[in-house]
This record gives sequence, C-alpha cells and structure tokens, in this order.
Amino acid sequence: MDVLGVIDLPASVILLLACIFLYVYYMSSTHGTFKKLEIPGPKPWPVLGNSIFAFKKGMFNTVVEGYRRFQHMGGMYGVYEGRTPILTVTDLDMLREIMVKQFNHFPNRRKYSTMDQPMIDKIMFNLEDDEWKNHRALLKPTLNPTRLKASYPRVEKLLRSMLDAMENKSKAQGGELDISLLIGCFCMDVIAGIGFDLDCNSIGNPKNDFLVKARNFLDTFGERTFAFALFVPPFVKHILDWLGIMIMPKKEVMFLREFTRRAIDVRRSGVGEKRGKEDFFQFMIDHSVVRDDKKENITAPSTRLLSLEELYGSSLTYFLAGYDTSAKGFFFSMYHLAMHPDCLQKAQEEVDEVLKGEFPNTDNVQNLKYIDMCIKESNRLLPLGPYVERRCSQDTTVLGRRIPAGMNIRVPIAGIHRDPNLYPNPECYNPENFSPEACKDRHPMAFLPFGAGPRACFGQPLAMLLMRVGMAAMIQRFHMKPCGKSEYPVRIIPMSDLVPEHGLWLSLTPRS
Repeated sequence: MDVLGVIDLPASVILLLACIFLYVYYMSSTHGTFKKLEIPGPKPWPVLGNSIFAFKKGMFNTVVEGYRRFQHMGGMYGVYEGRTPILTVTDLDMLREIMVKQFNHFPNRRKYSTMDQPMIDKIMFNLEDDEWKNHRALLKPTLNPTRLKASYPRVEKLLRSMLDAMENKSKAQGGELDISLLIGCFCMDVIAGIGFDLDCNSIGNPKNDFLVKARNFLDTFGERTFAFALFVPPFVKHILDWLGIMIMPKKEVMFLREFTRRAIDVRRSGVGEKRGKEDFFQFMIDHSVVRDDKKENITAPSTRLLSLEELYGSSLTYFLAGYDTSAKGFFFSMYHLAMHPDCLQKAQEEVDEVLKGEFPNTDNVQNLKYIDMCIKESNRLLPLGPYVERRCSQDTTVLGRRIPAGMNIRVPIAGIHRDPNLYPNPECYNPENFSPEACKDRHPMAFLPFGAGPRACFGQPLAMLLMRVGMAAMIQRFHMKPCGKSEYPVRIIPMSDLVPEHGLWLSLTPRS
C-alpha cells in the first residue's frame, strides 16, 4: 500500500502503526486536564504521564519530592498515572475538609481495575457508597477492644513461640537474624488464629502453603495494580473479565477462597463448634446467607445478610487490613529502634520499670508511652502506604478551590511526614517528635499512618496491639544491635508495598 504516494508498506504494518497512534493518542488525551483547571504540575510524558519518575525513584520518593516541589504553589498539584489525572493536595486544611468535614463529597477510593474483578471485587477497599457503609459497620465490631482482649491468650502463645524461634534461629545463624521473616510469620499466625481459628504454624514452618500464597498475594498487590492502571486502557479490563483472565495472581486468590469455603463447611458441619465461637469468621458467618438460623443466641442482623461473595471479600479484607499493617508496622518499628542504641536503652528502661518482669498484655502495654512514641516515629518515616486516595463524587468547592466530579484525590502521606515545617530534621529518627509537647500544636492532618476520617484503615486496632505487645516482648527478651548485614536507612523494593529489599537483619542476644 502506498503512503502519501511515496512509501510502499504492507497493510499489516499500516494497521500496526495506526493502532500505535490510536493507543498513544488515547493514553495521552487527558494530559491537558490540569492546564485547563490552572493547577500546576510536572509536564507529562506521552502514555506514561508522570509515572516515569516512580519507575526511576520508587513511588515513595516520588511522592516526597513532588510534595516538596509543589507544596507552596496553591495547596495542590496535578500528576498523571498513564492517562489518569491525579490531584495531589498538600494543604492540610484542605485535606481535613476532604477526608473528614466534607467526606460525603469524597466517600470512595479510587477505582482500580485490578480490584474490580470477579472473586475479589467484594474486598471492602473496593466497595462504594451504601455498600461500603454497611460492610464497614458490620466488620468494625470484629476488631473492637473487647474482642481483641478476649483473643489475647492466643496472641500471647504465638508471641512466646516467635520469641523462642528468634532465639533458636539467631543462635544457629551466629547471632544474626532477619527479624522481618519471623515477625511476618507471627502476624500471619495471629490473623489466621484469632480470625479463623486456624493453626497454620508459620512460625514453625515459614514455607507452608498458607503463608507463601497469602504473602505473595499481598506483596504483589501494589505492583500489579500500578502496572495495569498505567499501561492498559480501562476497556481492556472488560475483555479480560469476559475471557475469565484475572489481573491479580489467580492461584493465590483461588487458594484463599478455597480456604474460606472449607472453613465455612467445617463451621456448618458442627465440627469443633465450641471453637471459634467469638472469632471474626464466625461473626461474618452469623451475618451471612450461610448462617445457621437454628443456632442459639443468633439475633436478626441490623443490616442485610452478606452474600457468599461478600463473605469471601470479607476474608480477603481481613488479611489485607490485618496482616499488612501489623507485620510491616511491627518489624519496621523494631528495626528503627534497634538502629538507635540510645532510644533502645530508653525503651528497655521503660519496659523494665512498667512491666516489672510481667509478660506484655493488653492492659500493661497501655502505660508504655515511649514505646508508643517509637511506633509513631517509625510510622512517620515509613508509613504503611506513601499515599491514600479518594474520589470526588460531585463538583465541589473546598476552601475556595473547585474540584470537578470524578477527580481522583491523592493524600501525599510520605511527603507530609517528611515536611521540615512539621518535623525538624525530618529524615532522622527521633521519637521525641511525638512527645506530648511536640504534638500539642501540630495540625491533626500532619500524621496519617492509617489515613483519616470514616475510611481510615480498618486494621488499625489490631496493628497497634501487635506492635505494642510485640515490641515490648522483644525488648524484654533481647539485646539488639546492628550486624554486618544491617542496612540503614532501609532499602525498599521500588514499586513494592513497602517490602525491604534485603531483609531487616539484627544481632540478637538474650538479656540476663
């Protein structure tokens, strides 16, 4: 075929070039959005938008640098993930309006195609409006203080097992240990134990199927979501649904669903009916279509019954909200503390003075004020997510700035947490950033490790419990210090959900 009467190209090449042109045009067609709205931001690349910086520097550093560059340019700036416009808000008063005061205009999270697929589309993070409200209202009591306290004997048993395993493994490895592995195993065993009455023994067998598949699903969640949103036009998702192709790891999803299905069968068969009476999973079953209406003490639910798919989604939500926040918050907090001997000594003195040799529990850890400061400081430096997002449901004015319906709003948590105007020497670890005096006049939106407002992280109560008792128990049991394999600052796999690149190695020796 002649092109412009000069070049003779095969029809297949012409078609390919036309497809490439249409793809580039479509993926770049939104890149004038912020210019029209007169909102500043970096110039986007065709197709990629501004995501090339995330590939080069990692999402965490990209958020921090963007925040610092545009912080004083009107309280907001615009970037593009592929063709998707993202409005990043840096003004803390505006963030309070969006996340709390005007929440009814920003009730939903950004809709990712990866999460809007059969078998995982009922995860609570993906639910919207009334469906989300009903689901959240049902799930919230499962992690209230009373239930967590009732489940603590099982947590304590697992915590003691973890400490024994740490001592044995560190001795076998010349006194050195990657604490992230065993802490991850402990948190997974807690989730499985208090949530599903399952003894998966990850501490004793870190390569068991349950742990390996659950962690693979969780650790690749962000990477798959980001890559698909960046390169693939939204309509392709519908084609994949029609073909039955999943974007998320299908084997892992099917494994967790099958685990949930078998757990339902065991509960309905009456086997071990005295076990798991108050756990998360039984609570969900009692409020679902598979509930046993003849069972004693089952009252009519205040909301409609969960469908079977929603029951599966609740289980995945529990893993996501419980394990990820608990494990990463715990091992990063412990690692930061071990890297600073003066802070560790102060924490040890507090644990010895307050606990007086008693093993940590849900009551006595409430008096460990310095440990809480250390947890917060670690979560400031390495928040469990560099940002959270909301979506504007209708044209809205926030403190005089117009935000159009459908706009995705990004809350740059990593940037806020490293703002020198809020935290002196923000790159340095300093628990005194969270002393009562330092916190007294700080803006309520200056510290957002679990988000804020009605859509704050569902797993926060469990995560805080495990961090408090876990850190206190480790400090009580071990002397800790850097070893030859220690890396500080921690190196994170660039596009991961806060996965340490080379583990978190420490030298552990038992205290006398």
